[in-house]
Amino acid sequence: MRFRHLTIFGLAFAAWAIFVASFFMPAVDDQTGWQVFGSSLLALAFFPALLFLAPATAMLLTAFPVVNLAMFCSPLALLSKWSGLLSLPLLIAATWPWFLPADLVRERFIGFYCWDLSFALMAAACALRSLGAYAAYRQRYRCAGSAAAIQSIRG
Repeated sequence: MRFRHLTIFGLAFAAWAIFVASFFMPAVDDQTGWQVFGSSLLALAFFPALLFLAPATAMLLTAFPVVNLAMFCSPLALLSKWSGLLSLPLLIAATWPWFLPADLVRERFIGFYCWDLSFALMAAACALRSLGAYAAYRQRYRCAGSAAAIQSIRG
């Protein structure tokens, strides 16, 4: 039980450390993670014009703030028993950039790979937390059900 909590905390801490570090590393072309994040927020402001000019790029740039918001909310999700609901979107966020066409996403650097790795680690932490909460739930009600069944047989 204690080892599982340490594993979840370790994964979550590593994910957040890598996520924060990725903002200071070169990510795409000659931009750092902060500059890419700022560009994606700016794309939200000009979404209608960008959608008309370059629809694929517009969808890509507007997805990044949503993905980053999910990562920002992930420590709060780890505190709840419903953290498993965030593990699937984080896993999708970790894998979907790999399926984008090469001309849509330009040259990628270490910051991009660290940013992407942080989502996979946090998805694993959320999934482990959710599985632990489910196992505790099952154990509690299975024992309670067994005690009630034994009591009814004796009764």
